[in-house]
Amino acid sequence: MLTIGALLLFLLFGLVVADTDLIMQKKQEIKTLLEMANHDASFAINEALKTEGVIDLIEEEATARFTDNVMKNGDYEVNQDKMIPNKSSVTDWSVHLQTQYIDFLNWRKPHKFEYEYRDDRLTLQQMIVDPHDDSAGGQIRVSIQDEQGRILQTPPKRMAGPSRIVVGYVNEPSLLPFSTSHQFPVVSVEELKW
Repeated sequence: MLTIGALLLFLLFGLVVADTDLIMQKKQEIKTLLEMANHDASFAINEALKTEGVIDLIEEEATARFTDNVMKNGDYEVNQDKMIPNKSSVTDWSVHLQTQYIDFLNWRKPHKFEYEYRDDRLTLQQMIVDPHDDSAGGQIRVSIQDEQGRILQTPPKRMAGPSRIVVGYVNEPSLLPFSTSHQFPVVSVEELKW
């Protein structure tokens, strides 16, 4: 017969597993939402320049497309550098955003973006651009230093042309009152659709 302590231990273990599973689901949904919205934004190219052989992004149109898509598919309002959740959003807390555009001249160069999350803001601390072109396309590396000084990294991605990059950062409280919050970064790299 199980003791009360053993039952509480099994209950605690179950809550930890449920909490971890829920966060993994949220991470995947946020990643999918950012990729869908950024894909839509990547169609905002300058048609006049395109006829001259220059591929360039119209950032205002891209931002509007991104914002509309995030609202339609995730029920988030985009307010400059945050996705603010509504009742049916997957997270209860804001998703912090940073957007970069790598143009036609630089997409073959590897880029490293170093961000910091502090005081409820995600800020770009440093962008390191390798001066050497990579014929396969430049690799994107993203790292974020959280408020405790930990470095969180996303898997590297490779650009296949001029690209719009959206970095999202989530700092979501745990279901367990004695546990720390869950932080995770996501990144979307979308080639301009020309």
